[in-house]
Amino acid sequence: MAHVAICSICMEYKCDVYNAPALPCCGTLICHPCSDRLRETREKCPFPTCRAVLPTTPEQQFAQLKTRVDRGELKAYHHLAQHYRQGKGVKRSMKEAVRLLEFAASRGNPEAQHALAA
Repeated sequence: MAHVAICSICMEYKCDVYNAPALPCCGTLICHPCSDRLRETREKCPFPTCRAVLPTTPEQQFAQLKTRVDRGELKAYHHLAQHYRQGKGVKRSMKEAVRLLEFAASRGNPEAQHALAA
């Protein structure tokens, strides 16, 4: 059985939690269609508890994820590791990506565990 979540914006689409886009500012999972619409139409995160300015460049997205990692959010470790793995907004580093994934996986983060196993 797949691990699914309901999109937090449209409440319609079921998202695979390992593939769903997450807002870099607060980590909220959303579906791909809503992610595309947000990129085109919004300047700020639509969630009242966040309201951060949405990043427009990979460097800004990396900076928001780094802030979440510095706060200790385990889910952000997985997303930041993907940036290092792909070289998005930062110099590509598989060593740093694996370090971040291992840290989050050792603390029970399922996304990081899945990424290390794949």
